[in-house]
Amino acid sequence: MERLIVATHRGSPRPPDLFQPHMPDVDELADMEGLFTETRRLLTVGVDADDDDPGTGRHLAIVTPGRAVLFHACPAIGSLPDEVTAPLERWLPAIPPLEVTVITYTRLEAMLQDLGRCIPFFGVLMGFASLGHNLVVYEGHESALESGVRGSDVILVDSAMLPYLQPDWVQVARRVSRPGARILVPYRDDGSLVEVDDADDDVPPTPGGRKRWWRFWSGGRP
Repeated sequence: MERLIVATHRGSPRPPDLFQPHMPDVDELADMEGLFTETRRLLTVGVDADDDDPGTGRHLAIVTPGRAVLFHACPAIGSLPDEVTAPLERWLPAIPPLEVTVITYTRLEAMLQDLGRCIPFFGVLMGFASLGHNLVVYEGHESALESGVRGSDVILVDSAMLPYLQPDWVQVARRVSRPGARILVPYRDDGSLVEVDDADDDVPPTPGGRKRWWRFWSGGRP
């Protein structure tokens, strides 16, 4: 797919710490819809597919702020032990396979240096992909919000990126995602996971008294 850049948008001020989440500078393509549609298609047919054989490996996709797509290999379906998949299926059951969009910190320089420090729950995302779900990860900039979450069954939003999203992101996400789509927020402060109710029009930067699922990833401190 040809990637014609039509604009570059400045992000939030860069903190001294490379791994401090913020909104990075992003490129806008002439066809953002096409970028995400093609990325999801490749995840569905198999990134390693060709004209004769379907792809057999599982991947998740990271759409970088510069709009390159990085496909990260994940364990094959059925290869993880039950003690690993059981908690994953509590959040996202394997059947049916879901289209999952993840909004998190994806500054390229930081990811290339230490992906786990950028996205502390990245192992959980790999587990979801290994269950058979299609995961597309990106930063959620306003110029790509609609195209990135369109048609999603689940939208997973890193709490660290909440201050940098457009004010009406919840409403936008509900409008363009599939009917009944779920919005989930993993909170970095304690490792909990909160599901956004249908009545919520915004999401607080901390979980507060909301219903939580604990230990979404091991980095939390419940």
